[in-house]
Amino acid sequence: MTTILGIFIIALVLSLVLTPLLGKLGVRFGAVDEPEERKVHLRPIARCGGIGLFLSFLLTLVVGSLFFKTPVSDLLVLNSQTALCLLGALIVFGIGLFDDFHRLGSTTKFLFQILAATAAFFGGLQIGHLDILGLNLQLGILSYFITVFWFVLFINAVNLIDGLDVNAQVNSPPPGPQ
Repeated sequence: MTTILGIFIIALVLSLVLTPLLGKLGVRFGAVDEPEERKVHLRPIARCGGIGLFLSFLLTLVVGSLFFKTPVSDLLVLNSQTALCLLGALIVFGIGLFDDFHRLGSTTKFLFQILAATAAFFGGLQIGHLDILGLNLQLGILSYFITVFWFVLFINAVNLIDGLDVNAQVNSPPPGPQ
């Protein structure tokens, strides 16, 4: 439990420090999402916050493997399966970062998302069976398609909320009688 808590605190602190810092760098270098009619935010928002989150993830893995010597941390070994999972994460991060600076079409992004999910699948992150009402359904070849669908679904769910400013003021009438 202390390993998980320690790793969580490291990731939290790193993300709280790196994300705003890289956001400021993004504004300085013009990597911002400008307000438009169909967007919620009213001021430019930096597009580089994801770099801080990804660096927090990677640095936490490194720090956790170097300084925590417990049965939990021993599960993290760099082998071909772990490398494939990290490759999938790197593909998603890379294509998202590239898209922030050079708008990509949805088909290109979708193909890279499938590639990333495929790397993770072959790295061992698989939905191999479903337990429904006490029945254990082995998915067989469907495992690949369900796993890739699940990854792509979550990548796009996160992408939908990416860039929304939680402090944005939506153009709405003030409260009170009209």
